[in-house]
Amino acid sequence: MDEIEKSKVEFIIEKKDTKLGEVICIVGDAPELGEWDPNKAVLLTTATEDFPKWKTKILLNRNTLIEYKYIIKSNEKLLKWESLPENRKILPTKAKETINDGTFGKLLDIPTEKQFVMETWLQDKNLIWIRLQKKEGFGYSQPITLFHLPKSFDITQDEEYEIKCYFKNEKFQDVDLESKKIAGIFLFSTEIDLDQSFHFYFSVIHKTKGLIGTATITLGQLFDHKSGYLTQCLIDPATLVPVGEISFCFMLIDPVKIPKHDLSQVGRNVWKLSETKDQPLIGHRGFGSNKSQSRIQENTLLSFQVAAKKGIKFIEFDVQITRDGKIVVAHDFYIPVLMKHCSPFNVLISQLTEDEFVGLNKQKKTRKKKKEENQNSNQNSNQNSNQIISHFPNAFPNQTLNQILNQSPNQDSTLRKSKTMTQMVFREKKENAVLKDSYINLSEVFRSLDSGVGFNIEVKYPQSSEELANIPAKYPTRNKVVNKVLKVVFKETQRSIQKKLPIRKVFFSSFDPEICLLLTVKQPFIPVFFLTGDSVEKGTNPLTESLNGAIQFASSLSLTGIVGNSTQILEDWSVVKTIHDAGLMLLTWGEDNNKLENVLAQHKYHVDGVIGDKVSGLCLIQKNEKQI
Repeated sequence: MDEIEKSKVEFIIEKKDTKLGEVICIVGDAPELGEWDPNKAVLLTTATEDFPKWKTKILLNRNTLIEYKYIIKSNEKLLKWESLPENRKILPTKAKETINDGTFGKLLDIPTEKQFVMETWLQDKNLIWIRLQKKEGFGYSQPITLFHLPKSFDITQDEEYEIKCYFKNEKFQDVDLESKKIAGIFLFSTEIDLDQSFHFYFSVIHKTKGLIGTATITLGQLFDHKSGYLTQCLIDPATLVPVGEISFCFMLIDPVKIPKHDLSQVGRNVWKLSETKDQPLIGHRGFGSNKSQSRIQENTLLSFQVAAKKGIKFIEFDVQITRDGKIVVAHDFYIPVLMKHCSPFNVLISQLTEDEFVGLNKQKKTRKKKKEENQNSNQNSNQNSNQIISHFPNAFPNQTLNQILNQSPNQDSTLRKSKTMTQMVFREKKENAVLKDSYINLSEVFRSLDSGVGFNIEVKYPQSSEELANIPAKYPTRNKVVNKVLKVVFKETQRSIQKKLPIRKVFFSSFDPEICLLLTVKQPFIPVFFLTGDSVEKGTNPLTESLNGAIQFASSLSLTGIVGNSTQILEDWSVVKTIHDAGLMLLTWGEDNNKLENVLAQHKYHVDGVIGDKVSGLCLIQKNEKQI
């Protein structure tokens, strides 16, 4: 057998801001590059005369295409890796070759200032996340309130301050928290070892007057609830007199076990950023939302199957958590229910078990029977109230129906009355024109649809003032919701691998910035998009309601992209370039996407994907996209 010819390839990459103890390595699909195992990655070296360039020479097979990427390690632990839209490639053909790959985290043929770099996911430690904002009702305001300041300060409440955060561990070492300021909001984060005791410190510094005050937070204060809101007193360190308050949201983020993996697909986008000709067209809630006159009940298996049969490449749907920790498909937090001899009511999904939720559609009667039951509902509702309690035994422990229905909105309520009987009757009449199907869980969606259909999984969490006013304070934590969603997706992906089925393309999205954060730091495989747009309530969170704030937030977390309201994009096409220049992808949603001419226009201006309700029209465009 002839000996395979080799090529001695010198790899060069530039990285200016490596810290003490950090090294750059190269890993790829060839045995000489570790076969994507970061533990077998090849070390690059640098020298005083070469820095910031790192180099290594490796013998590789000639005329063999090799994929690879660069990673950063410290003490043999993987810290960061390139999350480029596609892996780097080389086809050695000569005895000696030099490959200058430019800058770490950048491809030479993609013109953007963005560095495609991801940090390692949580594995054996927790992450503390702090957002400095004062909670007012269901909105937020500036985090600093000043009072009793010395006259020599002569500063106003509205002036800008620098805020630093650090913690002292049990060895009394000061550790600075990573700081970002996005849309006027200070964000801090750091990994922590919960086996150690520590204190957090805030320092509020005026740009000319210097240090104004400090605040201290103990580990116990954070452990009481794991997430929530705190207000701490600001103390003048010179006089030990209170001079104000600082308010913040906090969250302790726990790791989730992820399946065995290699780095070949980690950090890669769902589709290539540069391939606008392959623009994904995504069916909204399957075959379209019922609000947009879809004749098939949204977010059901039937809706997904019809969309897939039409040829759609991706479907978008919403997921929530049930009382027993299962992930089900639903958009609204409350779901309408009609039962015999009872007035119409809405039930909170998070207080139903999975079996109760899935069984709801099976309780629906024919239109004729509903009409007869509605006529007798008022006179018989009190006599038959226990029917609902017995049907949902886990949702209403130790309560009667009247007790639940008479609770005020700010109480923990699983159930709430419909706004008016007229609205409920109209809703029921409208629903009767829709072809219905049973409610389903997330696992069933994975197992029932061909793996060629991609999923945009929107993770729901209460955010608007109306949602928060009607959602109990005991609603499951963000950590729990995200952990449960990830476990289902990982389990179903591993199941496909074991059955040697193609891996389904999946990406996450959410209007909730903390949900996006959790989805990002807990796993490195699945892309995450930040949802924003006109439907977001003003005053709830500047990160969500401002497109510029959303861009900064998504970029700071190295999210894959943004899902914005198409109205904003159609009014100003320069937004597309702004988002792409930030190294982000852009998907759109909204009623304007139901006009096919708007979809075609977005294709022309290189919007990366469109979520729409008119699935038949989207599929027609999809079939002819090469001619567009």
